[in-house]
Amino acid sequence: MRHRPDVLRGWTAGFEAGRLIAYQKNNSPELEPGIHFFTWVRKMVVDAYYTHPAGIAQVGYMGNSSMTTFQAPAEAIEYAIKRSPFKE
Repeated sequence: MRHRPDVLRGWTAGFEAGRLIAYQKNNSPELEPGIHFFTWVRKMVVDAYYTHPAGIAQVGYMGNSSMTTFQAPAEAIEYAIKRSPFKE
């Protein structure tokens, strides 16, 4: 695995060219197949949990339904306005 400047202290996570990147900083050619496998397994477990009724209930997903109004949190609006290049 080549050095990437956006990775802190050798830890990597995410995708690169359509494949999973390991979550381990001591990656070696001998360990790479196992690292990729367990990274994939971890992703599948999280996906399975959060598509199961227990995981859906944990995040409070209410399904696709219509809303009469939508009120954004005041903190989110203040955050966006403070960082906006178009602020007054």
